[in-house]
Amino acid sequence: MRFLQKLNPLVFLLFFFISFSTTLSSSYSATQLCSHEQAAALLQFKSSFSINKSASFKWSCEQPYDTPYPKTESWKEGIDCCSWDGVTCHNVTGHVIGVDLSNSCLHGSFPSNNSLFLIKSLQTLNLACNDFKHSKIPREIGQFASLKHLDLSNSVFSGQVPEEISHLSKLVSLDLSRVEFPFDSLQEEESSLKFQLKFDPIAFKGLVKNLSEVRKLSLGRVNMSSVDPRYILNLSSSLTDLILFECDMGGNFPNNIFQFPNLKVLVLCESRRQLAISLPRFNLSSPLKKLTLLNMLCLGKLSDSIGDLKSLKFLFLSCNLQGSIPASIGNLSQLNLLVGEIPQKLVSLTSLSDLNLSNNQLVGLIPLGNQFNTFENSSYEGNLGLCGFPLTKTCDANGTRQKPQGSFHEKDELWGFGWRVVLLGYGCGVVFGLLMGYLVFQTGKPKWFVSLVGVQRNQRTRKIRKARVRALGNI
Repeated sequence: MRFLQKLNPLVFLLFFFISFSTTLSSSYSATQLCSHEQAAALLQFKSSFSINKSASFKWSCEQPYDTPYPKTESWKEGIDCCSWDGVTCHNVTGHVIGVDLSNSCLHGSFPSNNSLFLIKSLQTLNLACNDFKHSKIPREIGQFASLKHLDLSNSVFSGQVPEEISHLSKLVSLDLSRVEFPFDSLQEEESSLKFQLKFDPIAFKGLVKNLSEVRKLSLGRVNMSSVDPRYILNLSSSLTDLILFECDMGGNFPNNIFQFPNLKVLVLCESRRQLAISLPRFNLSSPLKKLTLLNMLCLGKLSDSIGDLKSLKFLFLSCNLQGSIPASIGNLSQLNLLVGEIPQKLVSLTSLSDLNLSNNQLVGLIPLGNQFNTFENSSYEGNLGLCGFPLTKTCDANGTRQKPQGSFHEKDELWGFGWRVVLLGYGCGVVFGLLMGYLVFQTGKPKWFVSLVGVQRNQRTRKIRKARVRALGNI
């Protein structure tokens, strides 16, 4: 009886914990219900377009846009819109703050009075990789005062980029780029150019002035032929990624761009006009990770300071460089990121006298023949996936390196559990441990619990002693 009296606080604690969890769960679910007005606006938006799989498959969209499917099929009346595919709601208010319909096979014109503009709470809008049939970007886009991320890439918009896009002062990332497969004819390419997005000087000047928080800006194949490249310097110092390829920019691109303190990715590429850039002395503290200068007119020599870019992992320079390659480029050991197999055609280079492909991520069978028969192990060291002569690692029938016995994942399978299960067990164990600790302190070490622990401890001690004896006997 006394034991039960002492147990009462524990029962009360458990009851309170369960009741609180249920209340919290139900209140959380209730806040997830989006408003009727926003759900109706999304359903009307859905009805504005047809579903056409070719609308997404036609575009060369990189991950995470590589698996097209109609997300709006889950959008149905009577179901909480916060549970719809591609829709994100605020945890407290239930307002729709994100719409991601990238690669959703949407096909049709994008009207300026689209119901999507009724959802003023949007913070993220991703319509990448759909076909809006050369619609203009509506001026109403500027009504999304809270928008932080806007992705309209590969969505077949055309015409002038509206000045109202500069009203999105909270934008952190903006992607208006377009990536297409190679054209079959000159006429097809010229036809495509007619439907480019275009930035006029006033709209772009307003964009770089008002977007004080922008970090990522991608404008590939957006016509900027009338834009002065120097406007770029008015972008936020928070800029981390700047991607401008085939934008028809001409003149001199300001090399002060390399002084942006947070710039990590810079891609400049031109094919129809001459865009020049003077290569600067690089700053030791520069966080630059990727530098691509393609079909550019590079003025001057590549400075020895290139070796100071300790964060640089990708370097692509195709811009009629003058002079020799500085020896300091050898300091950029992190550039060794070649992947894939060694091409068999390299065997035909009979004048090749030296080859060093060490410390990359190459895989497969090393080619045989001609000069390749003379290269030593050191030419390939650090490539764990390579096999064949002159390495001692053999290849299997498919020309891939034979796997060693007992990988990390195989050990997980042998043990029958992974880290996810361990963490789940840890969580349950904490709850059980706290409850048992409370019980012990309230009841004064119940005999059944002490005896149970004692028996288990004795059994474990005997097992350890037996294991030690067996181990000593094997020495």
